[in-house]
Amino acid sequence: MILSTHSIVGASFAGLLATDPATAFAVGLASHYLLDMVPHWDYQIGGEKTEDDIKKINLNFTSPTFISDLSKITLDFALGLIISYYFLVHMAGFSWLVVLAGIIGGVLPDFLQFLYSKFYNKIYGLPLVWFQKLHDFFHTDHRPYKKRQLAGATKQFVLVAGIIVCVFLISSMLD
Repeated sequence: MILSTHSIVGASFAGLLATDPATAFAVGLASHYLLDMVPHWDYQIGGEKTEDDIKKINLNFTSPTFISDLSKITLDFALGLIISYYFLVHMAGFSWLVVLAGIIGGVLPDFLQFLYSKFYNKIYGLPLVWFQKLHDFFHTDHRPYKKRQLAGATKQFVLVAGIIVCVFLISSMLD
């Protein structure tokens, strides 16, 4: 899943299920692993990434794809922040701190995966091995949208829109 999907879903669940940032973070984190079990599409980062070798993510200053990759990641994350803020804080009235904690929890496993890809062979990368194994355990290997980007992005858009609608329905019933 892309970062904005993880952000919005993590924030949505956190807004519904949590009243404090620590619980919201845990809810967002759990949502990441649940979403990764669903067959999905991801955009590619780095010219050398393959499905079989996460260690070859090439996001560094010397990479010819660095600016493009950084732009994708930044836009994706910013979109998740903006949509979460607008729908969940501005419209639904959830706490911004709870929503932000859900967002951070929702995207943290992908950030840790990036760190793992950079430091897996260094001594200070050893604590990241556990997080990567957990991520791999929950992450589906089934990638039906790998070559069908529009279909994969559309599926995630529909999923996010459905979750936002459900959040509004549930929160209105709880009021």
